[in-house]
Amino acid sequence: GVASSSLTRLLEDIQLLRPTVVAASPAIWCSVMRDWEEEVASVEKKASNEAEAERALCSNRVLNAWRNRRILGNRIQVLVSTGSPLPHRVGRWLFRAVGRPIVNGYGTTETGGLISNGLVKMDEGVDIRLVDVPSLGYLTSDEPFPRGEILASSPRIHPGGYYQGAHKENGEGRES
Repeated sequence: GVASSSLTRLLEDIQLLRPTVVAASPAIWCSVMRDWEEEVASVEKKASNEAEAERALCSNRVLNAWRNRRILGNRIQVLVSTGSPLPHRVGRWLFRAVGRPIVNGYGTTETGGLISNGLVKMDEGVDIRLVDVPSLGYLTSDEPFPRGEILASSPRIHPGGYYQGAHKENGEGRES
């Protein structure tokens, strides 16, 4: 399928194309959640004269209505958030709304795919270490938690990646 390339029509395009994977920046996912929150607030305002128990159900009613309208199509298998960290609250809401995993791909380009969802893949040829950064007061000997700069090397990290510069000069680094 072909999307309209208009951010204002993004959800419309997704409904029409019915993808199995949707990747977007946290700004987009936050915007979708904000739209949902505004709809919940509107429903709650209309229900303000109703019993408190009825108002408490507004969030679930709106969520079910969104599912019935198939806001993200009806074939989603996974959502991807990339470009910057996804706020935890938004990730929880997306999982609740769609019922599918959310892959947080922030930092995967820079690390050659070593890190996804905050987990490091320790494949063959991967070297990760923590080094002191005295100018910032970060020391690997800090207690109770060591602090420093994380260095990663992998066959998949592009040349000029982290094992360059000062660390290479003082013998700690090697070219990727």
